[in-house]
Amino acid sequence: MGVNFRNSTNAAIFLVFSYPDFSCTPVNYSKAGWFRVNPGQTIQVWSGFAGGNTFFYYAEDDFGRTWRGSYFTQVPENAFDWCWDTGCTTCRNVGLRRIAVSPFVLNYNYRLYNKQQSKKTCINHTPHDAAFQSNSRETYLAQSSCKT
Repeated sequence: MGVNFRNSTNAAIFLVFSYPDFSCTPVNYSKAGWFRVNPGQTIQVWSGFAGGNTFFYYAEDDFGRTWRGSYFTQVPENAFDWCWDTGCTTCRNVGLRRIAVSPFVLNYNYRLYNKQQSKKTCINHTPHDAAFQSNSRETYLAQSSCKT
């Protein structure tokens, strides 16, 4: 059970992940990074029942490609695990993308890849498999809405 990210690109991806944390106030979310995800690798960033939760992520690689959204927060260059509204003078502001997980989903798998690797439309939902109660989502890099 959990939230997993798979790197389907040809380069290492560095990931920031945000998750519900009611010990953080006034915003009940923590953010953690930088998770390194090598090409072909899948990592688990959240352990436990994923269903009914909302998560956020930002990712980048060394070639300047990014997977981003419109939920901004400050992140440092080094490893961290902070409340959402924690920042620093040397931090940079990045926009995270929202992931709303449907109820009754045990596992949520998110695949990151660049547009040149597929002819699929921008965001594909793979319906969850009742036997495994999991859900998958794929997204192109750096595009929140696109058409092929």
